Amino acid sequence: MSKIVKLHDDSNGNKLDDSRWNEICAIKEEIMKDGEDKLSLFSRINRCIEEKEYESVSVLEKELKKKYGEVNYKYGEYKKNIFPV
Repeated sequence: MSKIVKLHDDSNGNKLDDSRWNEICAIKEEIMKDGEDKLSLFSRINRCIEEKEYESVSVLEKELKKKYGEVNYKYGEYKKNIFPV
């Protein structure tokens, strides 16, 4: 996830790039960032591990794998549209 970084700015990006980047950020936040009323996928997995709810861990790990695939695909599409200045 640390290699998924914003590649565009006002000089080499457009609204499509902004939209794609915002979608990527939303997925990254869902995976890693807790909110006031919602735990991240990482936190939910950790909580289930602590509570020894291993079936839930398995389900959440499958969801995590799906989210990783989704974010990597979207990042690839995003990168294809970025041209160096």
